[in-house]
Amino acid sequence: MGVRTDIAVEFLGEESEMIDGVSCEESTQNGVKITEVKINTDSAAQKIGKPKGRYITFETDICFDVSYSDELCELLARKFCDYIGKKVKTTLVVGIGNSEVTPDALGPKAAKGVIATRHIESQLADSIGLKGLRPVATVSPGVLGQTGLEISEIIKGVVSKIDVDLIILVDALAARDISRLGRTVQISNTGIIPGSGVGNSRIELSCETLGVDCVTIGVPTVVDAATLCQQLTGVGCPQNEPFIVTQRDIDMIIKNAADIISKALNFALQPDIDRELLLSLMK
Repeated sequence: MGVRTDIAVEFLGEESEMIDGVSCEESTQNGVKITEVKINTDSAAQKIGKPKGRYITFETDICFDVSYSDELCELLARKFCDYIGKKVKTTLVVGIGNSEVTPDALGPKAAKGVIATRHIESQLADSIGLKGLRPVATVSPGVLGQTGLEISEIIKGVVSKIDVDLIILVDALAARDISRLGRTVQISNTGIIPGSGVGNSRIELSCETLGVDCVTIGVPTVVDAATLCQQLTGVGCPQNEPFIVTQRDIDMIIKNAADIISKALNFALQPDIDRELLLSLMK
């Protein structure tokens, strides 16, 4: 059984051995370790097992600690701005996951905190002190077992009805290393295959499948048990039983992570609006 992880830096190997077609840069800002991995060639993508593109991880020992949320939020907001750019008009934020399963609830909870503005006309926005407000729509489509619909089918339906320039996908991820749970954020421009990290892959969500540029934001909340056994003992679980491991305080991790991500997204999506005003408008 292969190691299951959605985190790009975990595919590079423990020795951080460089692979042709892959670049990796590390830096530290405000106590947060930032690693940017670029997979530039098809051969490198095949070797690593991740699509070509750009992956940025933010790591800290107290990633979702309330006392450190402002610093992390600011770093994420700046990086989101790089991905969003100035030309994007309408953004669709999609909260992927099952809100009734705590480790999988990050996407819906984060999307709930993003301020939906597409329905507010520019003249009305100007008159209420929100000049420069950008149109943003949000949706939390649930999972196949709840709706009978693939997430890709729902997103394609939305995109067919409204003019969207960018899709932001927020999802809970799986990691190989248990120390990453609740301490890492990954941003990428490659899209995502929901459920791939826990052996329940659904249809890919990406520019190729949806026809719109995608940015994915994820936080590792679970480790596959066989992967954890491999890490701790060097052997997999007996008969590769499909168990998933998370942390006992996962409810607080999800709450804090969702708050930080939604706040950072609001700052990045609405750069012309006063931040204190944005905070007052958040749900």
